[in-house]
Amino acid sequence: MKGRRHAMKRGILAVVLSLNLIIMTGLPVLAEENETSHNVEMCYQSPNNARSIFSVGEPIDEALAPRARAATITVNVTSPCDTEFRQRYSDWAYQANRAVERADDGLYKLYGIDYRSVAQRTWSSSGADMSALIKNAVNVCGLTYNGNLKADLMIAFTGKTVDSGVLGIASVKEPYALVKDGGYDQNAACAQHESCHTYGCSHEGTQWDNDTACIMYRYLNLGNIDKFCTSHYNVMTNNKNKY
Repeated sequence: MKGRRHAMKRGILAVVLSLNLIIMTGLPVLAEENETSHNVEMCYQSPNNARSIFSVGEPIDEALAPRARAATITVNVTSPCDTEFRQRYSDWAYQANRAVERADDGLYKLYGIDYRSVAQRTWSSSGADMSALIKNAVNVCGLTYNGNLKADLMIAFTGKTVDSGVLGIASVKEPYALVKDGGYDQNAACAQHESCHTYGCSHEGTQWDNDTACIMYRYLNLGNIDKFCTSHYNVMTNNKNKY
């Protein structure tokens, strides 16, 4: 039940860490997962490292707030955690789990999407950059857990310090995302942002779009977690049953 999950979740007034996000193409097909899209979205820390304070928790357009909660859509999530991530936390499985569970708060409220964290697999990652790491996570772990069980979505976690300033990456419209550890608040916001890419949310317009108060804005404010502009709200509404 969602009520039980909320006992472990807390509201956040978060310090903002700006990110710059760009689209990269041409990623080779990831083995064993039958990808149809080779596009990925990568998160970059803003060069000026700007910080601000924002309120948390409501959609930016109040007209978008649902009149009634949507029917629950359970999405089973597996979260491979690499050696470096596990070395940072004695309770590494809990840290991965709570980031995933926080990431779906707004998704549940707006769309009925409920991330159910089913596994935190151990993973010895290999790769010199985030593109290589997500490919490695898919090849080694993918959606499989507990033998031959299969999850709907992978949100992996790495503690590697590759790609300075890069905080996350996701396969566009495919069920794979990777978060580079930056602590609970950043991990949760990045997990929400990256997982929404897997539903088809991209960055609108040119490199500098105007959705400054949306979780999908390319300069991602941690205070924008759970906030969606009209266009991204519509994408998520249309694709909420993807998994």
